[in-house]
Amino acid sequence: MRPVFRRFFRPAVLCVAAALLTLPSPALAADGDHFDQKYRLYGKQLKKFVDKDNGLVHYRLWLKDRVGLDSFVKSLAQLKKESYDKFDEKERGAFWINVYNALAVRSVLDHYPVKKTLDYYPSDSIRQFNDGWEILKFDVMGQPITLYDIEHDRLRRGFHDPRLHFAVASASKDGPKLCSEPFVASTLDAKLEELTRRFFEQDKALTIDPQRNTVRVSKIFSWFPLDFAASAGYGKAAFPPPKDEDIILDFIANYLPVERRRSLEKCRQNLNFDYLPFDWSLNDADVCK
Repeated sequence: MRPVFRRFFRPAVLCVAAALLTLPSPALAADGDHFDQKYRLYGKQLKKFVDKDNGLVHYRLWLKDRVGLDSFVKSLAQLKKESYDKFDEKERGAFWINVYNALAVRSVLDHYPVKKTLDYYPSDSIRQFNDGWEILKFDVMGQPITLYDIEHDRLRRGFHDPRLHFAVASASKDGPKLCSEPFVASTLDAKLEELTRRFFEQDKALTIDPQRNTVRVSKIFSWFPLDFAASAGYGKAAFPPPKDEDIILDFIANYLPVERRRSLEKCRQNLNFDYLPFDWSLNDADVCK
């Protein structure tokens, strides 16, 4: 402000103006008491760097313009536990999915371009630097946490909703697609339903061959088969205990169109069941075609 203009402002007015300038922006959500559950800042980053159609990520471009993501991650550290405790169940679900996905991207950016250290994973895989998800730690609500903690303790054990497996993006080519918009509580259930249904439209998730009675499913199911039991209609006391493939196929059938469901049921009369290979290559838009 030029000196000639200052005489028109009283000190009290200047103080009010200064205070307004320092108020936290709802889009930044950097204040632990004013966390933005619309995730507008994070949403801008997703829209800018994630392909809406295929979920591939422009890591190279994001690395050059990562201030927004870093600010969002900082807001996760500053969120106060007592504020989080006031979230309802859907707000907590949306929160932890967004946290997982954002931190997975952050971990890739911190190591991009990825250097090969392990022979048994693709050279650009997230597992080259975070095998097992238990190595890298992040600050959420002032406490250290890993992607493993988020996936298993906060999401799987916290919500018991198998559809979460199709929302958390493991930065891998054959994992769930990274959404180009954040998850929010008001649309969480509908979004999880949509993502689960769309997941099985991909050959990397499900192939059905009625001629050979063969069904092959994503390897994700081999890691967590019991997570799908309740949604597939099996109670804890089911006897005889169902086979993994029965749990998995009964769950999947709920998300298939009529004709494909009929093909699935035909295969089950003399079933050859197997898991598809899982490609851990990075979901990099500049590499994947």
